Amino acid sequence: GYGDFNGITQHLDYIDSLGAKALWLSPIFPSMSYHGYDVTDYSMVNPKFGTESDFKNLVSKAHAKDIKIYLDFVLNHTGKDHPWFKSASSSKTSPYRNYYIFSSTPQQDIISGKIPMIATEGSSGYDSGQWFRNPSSTWGTEYYHSHFWTDWFADLNYGPAVTCENSEAFKAVTAAADKWIGLGVDGFRLDAVKHIYHNASSDENPTFLKKFYDHCNTTFKSLGHSGNIYMVGEVLDEASSVAHYYSGLPAFFEFSFWYRLSYALNNGIGRYFAKDILGYLSLYKSYRTDYIEATKLSNHD
Repeated sequence: GYGDFNGITQHLDYIDSLGAKALWLSPIFPSMSYHGYDVTDYSMVNPKFGTESDFKNLVSKAHAKDIKIYLDFVLNHTGKDHPWFKSASSSKTSPYRNYYIFSSTPQQDIISGKIPMIATEGSSGYDSGQWFRNPSSTWGTEYYHSHFWTDWFADLNYGPAVTCENSEAFKAVTAAADKWIGLGVDGFRLDAVKHIYHNASSDENPTFLKKFYDHCNTTFKSLGHSGNIYMVGEVLDEASSVAHYYSGLPAFFEFSFWYRLSYALNNGIGRYFAKDILGYLSLYKSYRTDYIEATKLSNHD
């Protein structure tokens, strides 16, 4: 079976007894599969978890115990069954057409700059394994982009990072985020943020994330909160690659902490661990003085 909102609410006394001060919920939205990362509606709760009223009750009861609620939010892609994608893939005049990345000649379009996809060093930015035939197209061969090498997902298109806030996709996902902030959530865990733009080492993703964070933080503060909204990003990489992302968000999972600690324990060599961790903190500080390294001991994936 599945756990649900009421089940979590019933166990809040136990969670409180552990000393937990926040709960991160994996995606609660309607989706195509059990894991929830192929969202089909960002503004609704998955009925197998309960009702919106059940969710609001969970938030209220958690807050009464000074336990915060964070939601997992998937910004890189939707499921291919999302109504936005169904409409966009079936009609060139769909109002959702620009929510996604389509092309009949993706390699040429990337090289010519028609698709805003900064190439990784030494390549054109084209990966044939990330382009999938649009099954809805009736006007010739057309492909859509899915960064995770599966046709199950469809990557969202926010346009150039410097003006992403003007895109309809950005407006739609922030409107959904605003709803959940209004219902009392205290923050978000942002999934796979190094894939939103396709060169993970460029400034595009941090630029996008800062705009998303600033929007949500403005909404959060407008509701009377004195502090900032909590927002933690998932960049599955070493600290040296994660550090520049702190210019966009205040917190990131520290996979390097997990990697170094696991190595130290498994090999009985701990003398380098503290030095390594302190080095990461100095690196983060060069990008953000109020950084929050989200230490971790496991990964739900």
